[in-house]
Amino acid sequence: SAFQLFMDLVDIECITVVGAAFSSMEDHAWNMVKLEGEWYCVDPGWNKAGEDSHLYFNVTSQYMADTDHQWDYENVPLATATRFGLPDPAPMGMEVDVGDGEHTFWVEISRREEQEKGSGIPILVSIMDRDKGETLQSFEEEVTLYSFDMAEPFTEDVNFDGCADFGHGLWLAASCGGSAYYVWDKEQEKFVRDPYGLEKLSMPTFHQESKAIETWNHSGNSYVKEFYRYLDGTLTCIRRLDNRENDLDDGTATLTVEDYDVEKGELREVYREENVLIGGVTYADTDEFRRWENLDYHGT
Repeated sequence: SAFQLFMDLVDIECITVVGAAFSSMEDHAWNMVKLEGEWYCVDPGWNKAGEDSHLYFNVTSQYMADTDHQWDYENVPLATATRFGLPDPAPMGMEVDVGDGEHTFWVEISRREEQEKGSGIPILVSIMDRDKGETLQSFEEEVTLYSFDMAEPFTEDVNFDGCADFGHGLWLAASCGGSAYYVWDKEQEKFVRDPYGLEKLSMPTFHQESKAIETWNHSGNSYVKEFYRYLDGTLTCIRRLDNRENDLDDGTATLTVEDYDVEKGELREVYREENVLIGGVTYADTDEFRRWENLDYHGT
């Protein structure tokens, strides 16, 4: 590669690692350089122009494994050093107005020092008095993301009580991702770390009008879409749409819908279509199956 050639020209020990990407299983190659006796990983192919142009510059083997890389672990040097890695990024912050006319805060996310036991990015979430700047609450987290900036904070009313809560990116996989949430408690007048279990939800969308949470998870030609509501204060899946490619490899899928049975306290199947052609699109689809995305629809 060009990077390998350049390292050879400047007399820096460098090797090329041939592996694959977890998400696609396609062949992929990157480099490792040896600086003052310690190995570092560099992936010029996945670095990109812009603010995140050095996501894979002088990083550890663990970081590469956490960010969609796989290789022959036994026959490639282990990179554990961080001395010549990039300096810690600047903290990210935003103002959070709870919306009750009384409470406005400054939320800041900064990177903590590396922890030996973890494989993610250690961060500190600080909730400060907007005017005085003093820290009122803090949470230590470890996020499994490709880069620190993906933990950027955002606001969202996650429990539909009219007060602003906030969150940040927490985990990311090949086809899904989730966030950590901090929910405003009116009685305690402080933020509480996710009392509902929202962080397990994949790519949630909070629909304020219907007070429902829609999630999405996909793999290949299959996907699952779920809808949640708070029933007696408990986060509950009230509908699941499963669009699953059949194992027969015949280009068809089975479409099912499950609704929450209040009496039994569980989901039960209410609709099924079998052997639906996937055709030239990513997923199989029918008009009737799409109608079930409307929570007011309960079949013809």
